[in-house]
This record gives sequence, C-alpha cells and structure tokens, in this order.
Amino acid sequence: MKIGLLIIGNEILEGKINDANTRQLAQFLINENLELTMSMTVKDQEKMIHDGLSTLFGTIVTGK
Repeated sequence: MKIGLLIIGNEILEGKINDANTRQLAQFLINENLELTMSMTVKDQEKMIHDGLSTLFGTIVTGK
C-alpha cells in the first residue's frame, strides 16, 4: 500500500518548529511494510490544504 503524508503548518515552513513526526511515521510505516511515497508540507490555509490533498490523492490513485 502506498501512503502519502500531508503536513500542515506555517510554523514548520517558517522554521519556527521542527517536523519531528515525519521521521517517526516513516519508520513506523516501514515496520508495517507500507510505503511512504510522498510527503509534502503546506501552509495552514484552506486552498493550500485542498491543493495538497488533491496532489496526494492524484499521485496515489493514478500512480504518477
């Protein structure tokens, strides 16, 4: 199964906080024999979240 991860947070993009969860989640997925195929971070704005989800779903569903 392919997994896409959408990280939402202005603070991460502005360098105010570190993304501590992606590494742990990726390791968990590997241990569960799941494949993290894409990870993207977007601002905390509705359009950015929508576009991010559209990209992730398009990538996972179509395989492109």
